[in-house]
Amino acid sequence: MTTRYAHYIAEILNEASFITEFQRDDVAKLIEGFWKDYAMDVWDFQNVASEIIGRGLPFSRAASREILAEMEKNLDSDQGFNWDTLHNAIQKWEKRMSSLWLSLSDAQRSEFSEETCRWAIASETKSNTALTYFDAQTSLLDAVQFARKARDGKERVRVYAIPLDDEYSLEDIFVLGLLVWDSLPPKARVATQ
Repeated sequence: MTTRYAHYIAEILNEASFITEFQRDDVAKLIEGFWKDYAMDVWDFQNVASEIIGRGLPFSRAASREILAEMEKNLDSDQGFNWDTLHNAIQKWEKRMSSLWLSLSDAQRSEFSEETCRWAIASETKSNTALTYFDAQTSLLDAVQFARKARDGKERVRVYAIPLDDEYSLEDIFVLGLLVWDSLPPKARVATQ
């Protein structure tokens, strides 16, 4: 284990009051000494987030933990962890989430705040659709709360997750964006498709 990770662990123990600040460096050396006979590859939140950003998906710490757990579960000792392992775990998470986005609670929506996508809110009337964009600093919950307020006098309001660096037309958003909230109830959504 690298010195950096040994110090991370010692710092966590110190912050949780298991050891004192004066013991932190000695504990880090002890941990590092133990791991000298082992080799390990550490994948973390940043690795997962870097891949999610390119896909324009909402993201949270909990999602990262789920994806990392999936990587561990499917570890091939001949291949080890690699980018393909990460991509496969992300695809599995995406597939699972595809049926859940529209039914998340507000508490769950508040967790998706890791600045991996922008938000497009489509407010529809009989004659036109207006778009409002929110940047990556806005959480999924904030975008949904705005959409709820924008419903007044609108037939339908939808929230889409879109990639950070792409410009989308209205048609592109409806086809390529990820629908994460809809003001229509589920039965009415099916009737409009």
